[in-house]
Amino acid sequence: MDFKIKRILQLNYNLTPDKIISQQDGWAALAYKITSKKGSFFLKVYEKKRSSTKDLTDAIDKYVPVLLEIIGNDALAERMPRPLLTIENTYKWEDESAYYILYQYIDGETIGNQKLRQSEIAQYAETIAKLHQIKDVKNSHRLVEETFEISFALEP
Repeated sequence: MDFKIKRILQLNYNLTPDKIISQQDGWAALAYKITSKKGSFFLKVYEKKRSSTKDLTDAIDKYVPVLLEIIGNDALAERMPRPLLTIENTYKWEDESAYYILYQYIDGETIGNQKLRQSEIAQYAETIAKLHQIKDVKNSHRLVEETFEISFALEP
């Protein structure tokens, strides 16, 4: 897998990795820390064969443009993951087996099952408050409408 990832990064992001370090996977994607002369990066690999990722991968084209727009908001720029564009100026690269999205690496620990400290709760609350203060996301907000219906519980 490392050779394939190295080739994808070289051909599509003009990035030659020195190291590819597997990170703790999430339920939706494989995760890698990439180190190179250009810095450290975080690569998410959404495998198409995983049934758990279909809804998420179907929504990539809805959510990433909104994320990019939010990053343009000065109040949130430092708090959001920043996807890097491919050499074709797209935020993802796709082959027959997966979608790849490369981000600037944010040094730190995944919260996981850890209990949040008071300072972390305050930072989280401040970030959520700033997200809710955004007034206009250039019509992108219309693309991201979620429902919380439980389809299997609805009457036929």
